[in-house]
Parts: sequence; structure tokens; C-alpha cells
Amino acid sequence: MAKLPPERVQAIVEPHWRRLYNFVFRLTLDRDRAERYLTDVYTAALDKPDTIPTDSAEIEIWLLGL
Repeated sequence: MAKLPPERVQAIVEPHWRRLYNFVFRLTLDRDRAERYLTDVYTAALDKPDTIPTDSAEIEIWLLGL
């Protein structure tokens, strides 16, 4: 597995985490579960670095699909 540079990880997480958290929280109505699920989503994303889109808008949609 290729290791992503920290700035690439930040570019994947930073712009999207709040919207994704809010989405997952609305589904679960539980803050702890939302945080756990979001951690799982980002872990799955970072495990597949070759499939991460380059466009920011596409990244958010891709993350929601995980």
C-alpha cells in the first residue's frame, strides 16, 4: 500500500469532514457513532489511494459512496 503524503491526506479530509460528519450524524442521530463511521470512511479511503479522485467535488461524492 502506498503511503500518502500528509498534505494529500489533509486535502482529502479537511474540506469534507464537516459535511460528511453532518450527513452521517443525521443518519445515526448519535455523535459517537457518526464519529466512528466517519473514521471508518476515511480509513477505507486512505487504504485505496489509487482510487482517490483528483477533483475536490468528486472526492466528496466518492467518500459518500464508501
